[in-house]
Amino acid sequence: MIIHFIPGEKFLSKAIFIFERTFPNKNHFYVFVNKSQKKLDNLNKEYVTLVDERQQWWKYNFFKINSDFQLVFHNLYSNHNIHIATQNQFKFNKKHFIFWGASFYNESRFYNNNIFGGQSIKLRKSGEFKFKSIVRNLRKYLLKKSNPEAYNALWPKLEKKIDAFKSIDVIHTDIDSDYHNLTTTFNLKSKLSFFSYNYIDDIPKIILGNQILIGNSASVSNNHYEIFIKLKKIKNEIPMVCPLNYGDINYSKKIIEFGKEFFGEKFIPLTQFLEHDEYFKIQSNCGIVIMNHYRQQAVGNLIVSIYIGAKVFLSNKSELLDFFRKVGLNIYSIEDDLKSKNDLQNLDDKLAISNRLILKSLYSLNNISKHLVNSFSF
Repeated sequence: MIIHFIPGEKFLSKAIFIFERTFPNKNHFYVFVNKSQKKLDNLNKEYVTLVDERQQWWKYNFFKINSDFQLVFHNLYSNHNIHIATQNQFKFNKKHFIFWGASFYNESRFYNNNIFGGQSIKLRKSGEFKFKSIVRNLRKYLLKKSNPEAYNALWPKLEKKIDAFKSIDVIHTDIDSDYHNLTTTFNLKSKLSFFSYNYIDDIPKIILGNQILIGNSASVSNNHYEIFIKLKKIKNEIPMVCPLNYGDINYSKKIIEFGKEFFGEKFIPLTQFLEHDEYFKIQSNCGIVIMNHYRQQAVGNLIVSIYIGAKVFLSNKSELLDFFRKVGLNIYSIEDDLKSKNDLQNLDDKLAISNRLILKSLYSLNNISKHLVNSFSF
């Protein structure tokens, strides 16, 4: 039996589909939800248990797990996943970690490369962010005094996060550098297995539009401001779509302010939640994709965009650029290849076809399932 611990977020449905396809009737998913995720009530209760994050989940008795069950942690930044991974009662269970970038790259004490641009980091240090930090720290202090057990579960110490990483037997990722960074930082002996939620089997072939997609969320690590400055200098006049519909609302407001100031009506912010099909329609209108992350981020978005033929620009600072080029994909550098309006032309058809064939070999459901079977080895 495979027991999954996963937040009720965007990868949930794909995780259930992939694992049930690969290991039918051998999975159970503990899905951690909050009040905004009531729509998840329609999930198949035969293999899904919803756990309310607002309740004292650390006391919840969903730990009736045999030692021969394998445990899968979909991220190791959620407080519940860290807490469960470090419980002594599970020390004999084989543990798998589906790598989510924020688990490692968002902690500067783990990954000390700077993931923020010089101007973007100033936005993060604004008064609104400082106020938010003060409120959060006050809440932590009061909880620590009044309920130490809850505090330790909800705000795990750095040492506990490290213990969670050290408990893992298999790290699942499609990016080699993720595995290298994690194992060398903590001297882990974990095995590597290829995995991605982002299978390409059901992505339709489409005719791309000529808009530009910038970033993937309202998080500072998108380094929007630096891209705005670059596009302003080259006098870009192509409409720009900027997804800001999840992440930090205060940061989102600032980016919208700058986007409108720099580009007027050519700047199109996305601020409302979109279903998958709605977002894909927007994505398919973007023949140019610019992701100015300095760490691994937005891999799913990038795979879809590359597969449908978009011309993708990544920063030289991103290890994703090296990975994509290593497997043979035609990807462009923000620093080296984005210098004039002429560079913002859609990708040549032959290069787009080449990219699609490479992704088919890596990100097909059959290939992902094959690696899962090898790593779980019932």
